[in-house]
Amino acid sequence: MGAVAIRLQRVLPPQWAGVAAGLSIAMGTAVAVDPGIALALAAAAIAPVLIWADPRWSVGLFAVGLACNIDVVRDPVHISLPQLLALAMVAALTVRSIPSEPAARRWARTGSLFALAASPSLVRAVSPVGALQGMVELTVLAMVLAACVRWLTSRPDVARSALELLVIGAALSVVPAVVQVVFDIGPATFRSNGVMRAYSTFRQPNSWGLYLAGVFPVALGIAAARRSARWACTVAIIALGLVLSGSRGAWVGAAFGCVALVAAVFRLRARTLAALGFGAMALLLLIWLMPRELIAARLDFTDWSTGQRLLVLLTTWDGILRNPVLGWGPGSFEHMLPAIARQGLVDDVAMPHNLVLEIWFQLGLLALISFLALVTACLVSAFRVARRVHDVQLAGLLAGVVGMLVAAQFGTLFIRGVQESFVLLIALIAAHVLAHTTPSRTDDAHSLPV
Repeated sequence: MGAVAIRLQRVLPPQWAGVAAGLSIAMGTAVAVDPGIALALAAAAIAPVLIWADPRWSVGLFAVGLACNIDVVRDPVHISLPQLLALAMVAALTVRSIPSEPAARRWARTGSLFALAASPSLVRAVSPVGALQGMVELTVLAMVLAACVRWLTSRPDVARSALELLVIGAALSVVPAVVQVVFDIGPATFRSNGVMRAYSTFRQPNSWGLYLAGVFPVALGIAAARRSARWACTVAIIALGLVLSGSRGAWVGAAFGCVALVAAVFRLRARTLAALGFGAMALLLLIWLMPRELIAARLDFTDWSTGQRLLVLLTTWDGILRNPVLGWGPGSFEHMLPAIARQGLVDDVAMPHNLVLEIWFQLGLLALISFLALVTACLVSAFRVARRVHDVQLAGLLAGVVGMLVAAQFGTLFIRGVQESFVLLIALIAAHVLAHTTPSRTDDAHSLPV
């Protein structure tokens, strides 16, 4: 710290030394009074810097900040740290003019197309406030996707650093998770057979597990491409987090992601196949080493929670049949549940716990068709390019999207931190696909010949 202070004294003008000291005292006082206030002050101070700094800062901090899914502002609006960093990245794009190719603009418009397809659901919206909040959320996500695609496709170095920081952030999120499990920190509802399920900074184990289900195949793809012990250990750490979350949906999603990763890589070399196998064996070993109480509890599909999930799905289907075309509007499920709940459904749920049914119920059939078409087009494009050029990292990104989509069939993508992670994966796929398909960017492509 002393060396850093001396370096700052050499760089900063004398008049800035007092300002820096004052800010340090103010921040220390804020931490002592309320950590939330300190975080809000730090966010307010860093946001303008991110807007005007090199795009690697805003995109990179957004990628690693997805792992720190904590609230910055709760009133009058609810904004988490990843959302704040995403907004700073969007603001950075508005004050900078960067060139973009027609192909990049097509990828960037996909979020707007989905939001537009969801707008007819406003006709039958049962909750005006919820509908307004939902459309604002979809609009912001569309803007974040556009900003990510524009930045990542214009700067290959930004795409490479964002990919690595995304995985590093996920590994760092396992640290508080281990503390939660070892010291039994968390609400009693997260305890399964006496073992605390880890939730890291996501406030819910299933949400954190869904986030890891997308990042784990990405980490596996990097490890297969780099073939280094450092990235292999990173894969093992994220696998540990997946197990500690106790999320059955996340386990299934990660497994499907690994299958997609292997399927997308053509003519695997022995060393690459060994790296992929290492990740699978590490996950199985960690499951075997975990306390039997945790694993047995999560593999018991006759428990109360599973029964309530089934009733939720049936209730959602009942609501869809009443209005199968337009939907009931964003945020409508929570408001309609007391009136349409099946007999025996007593769980306090706010979502259908199935992404496809949730989009159909709330946003309508047109939005569901749009979502499936856009995601399918993205995955098919990534699969074809990955198979043709043998890019394992692109295959890992493809597998990450598959993992999140499968896990979301037991939950939802519309969660703070999770939805931004999904958007970043789509944007990274766009950057890798365009790097291989655009002639001017072929030299910048980071592929693995196998």
